Amino acid sequence: MAVLVVLPVPESKVRTGGHSDLTGAAGLTTGLVCLLLPVSKAEDWGWVGATTLTLFATAAIIPLLWGWFLPRSPQPMVDVHATARSQVLFTHLAALGLEFALFVRNLVPPKLLQTPEATGRGPGKSQVVTGLSMATQGLTLMAVSPLSVRLTKTKGPTMTLLTGSAVVGGG
Repeated sequence: MAVLVVLPVPESKVRTGGHSDLTGAAGLTTGLVCLLLPVSKAEDWGWVGATTLTLFATAAIIPLLWGWFLPRSPQPMVDVHATARSQVLFTHLAALGLEFALFVRNLVPPKLLQTPEATGRGPGKSQVVTGLSMATQGLTLMAVSPLSVRLTKTKGPTMTLLTGSAVVGGG
């Protein structure tokens, strides 16, 4: 994939100085870990277990601290003022909803395909068959990516978001 990106994508001539926002990156990483770890482990730990609830509470507090810190950083990881503008904010919220739908699309079919036949609820397919069936989604995304770029250039990002929403909804 690296070769496929390096060859056709030209190097940018624009060079902007700057530094990495390590504190912002650490805050984002910590917040995401505190959210995603209990989601994945709560079945083992218990949904009302001390560790699960502590991590969820921490995941609720860290974004507030992160949001307070970012505008005070000399070169923030995320420009909070630009992100808070209604056009940007609602576009991001819509994209988040679509991403959730796509995440579910990536999560549920493999579980269903690999559910054992003995349960009476699944075909009991192997990981190879499941992976091959999911590969069609990735190949389709690669094939239509140039179309979304063209749509964005000609009709704008709003039309791309609406079209993507219609396709995901139809799916």
